[in-house]
Amino acid sequence: CAVVHAAVEVAEALPKAPLIRLSESPVPLRIHADAGRLQQVFVNLLSNAVEHAGSPAIDVAVRRDGSMAVVEVRDYGQGIESEVMPVLFQPYTRLGHKPTAGLGLGLYLAREIVIAHGGTIVAESTVGEGTVISVRLPLDKPKSRAHARPATGPRA
Repeated sequence: CAVVHAAVEVAEALPKAPLIRLSESPVPLRIHADAGRLQQVFVNLLSNAVEHAGSPAIDVAVRRDGSMAVVEVRDYGQGIESEVMPVLFQPYTRLGHKPTAGLGLGLYLAREIVIAHGGTIVAESTVGEGTVISVRLPLDKPKSRAHARPATGPRA
């Protein structure tokens, strides 16, 4: 969850950032991953919500679902039109017509990073109600005692 915390801190410092509420799993979730790349994913999702949603608040939820960690970024802004949803994670997809808008690579790169970590990323949106982007990543498997090195020394 440290990666999500760091991303929230970055997003809170953005101009026009609304209140960002973070709710976390009561049990720490461990993911075997490149922390820097995952932080890039979550900063991108949060900065998109700040920039495009015009939402009064953004909710970030971290929870466990079976063998997966789930991070949901929810805004309560204008939503994304249904005709854009199929291409949302494609390269060069830009929403809005602001002159300061990026190249349209952020969500594409986020998807590629999540997939490289064995996860999935999906978006659900309702115009006038907002958008939820969900990232699912496999949890680190606990070390098995069967893989432990056998003890050496005299046998009894």
